[in-house]
Amino acid sequence: MQTLLVIDRQDGMRDRIRAGRGPINPGARNRIAALPANARGRGVPVIHVHHHDPASPFRMGAPVPCAASLAGKTMFWKHASSAFAETGLYARLRWPGGGDLVVAGVVAVFGVTSTVRMGSDLVA
Repeated sequence: MQTLLVIDRQDGMRDRIRAGRGPINPGARNRIAALPANARGRGVPVIHVHHHDPASPFRMGAPVPCAASLAGKTMFWKHASSAFAETGLYARLRWPGGGDLVVAGVVAVFGVTSTVRMGSDLVA
């Protein structure tokens, strides 16, 4: 079984782009936005992980339009780069034997890579 994990798809990322920190892959935002509906349409569970830092735009309570339609859906808030660090994600996935994890996110060099590395370490 597969699970789609979408990391850090938050409005604060647009603030960074407006401040002049342009995206490396400008088309990624729209492609990532389409992934959850596509996955759900195929019966693939979707988990969203958002970053929470009270002193930044990346915090609980900040606008997260992609999460607005997620009533009853699985969402975690992380405080570190990895989505596995102190979130309960590992237990939710019930690894080992939990299937394949498909990971997508807005900032590959932080949240995505640290999550993939830590996930790999957890199942190794």
